Amino acid sequence: EIKDPLEGFLYPGTYAAAKGMKPEAVLKEMVSQAADKYEALDLEAKAKALKLDNPLQVITVASLVEAEGKTNDDYRKMAEVVYNRLDLANPETYGALQFDSTFNYLKGQSNIDISESEIKSNKDPYNTYTQKGLPPGPIDNPGEGALTGTLNPTNQGWYYFVATDGVNKTEF
Repeated sequence: EIKDPLEGFLYPGTYAAAKGMKPEAVLKEMVSQAADKYEALDLEAKAKALKLDNPLQVITVASLVEAEGKTNDDYRKMAEVVYNRLDLANPETYGALQFDSTFNYLKGQSNIDISESEIKSNKDPYNTYTQKGLPPGPIDNPGEGALTGTLNPTNQGWYYFVATDGVNKTEF
């Protein structure tokens, strides 16, 4: 059910590319960087500590944090929002993330004006309005800040957020 098997595995950064170099060479370097980074972070152990099923879910959470957060402080809070919302016993959300970013990912768009009927009629596994829990895989390629925030979430009771200026201000 993963839409793009490279999503989450192309580590963001600057990569050297010489004239005549094949794109595959850069892609391989990006995947290699991601593998090295994820191995150094010991995502297997981190997944267990964060009550996630596997390392892919850690990367998926980090991709959501990357998509929704704006600053390093936001990333930690956003990670807490994700973990709190995933809790099926949580009376605020009962496991529903309800993130616009996942709906936009499945539609291949970037839109903040999504109708409720459009959201409710789409049962895609990436639609976190109609499907509880995490989407099947990452929705982007998380960077250092999002990964750090995902592994070190705040513990302040955050469940909700709103981007107030669309650039770098998020209220929790």
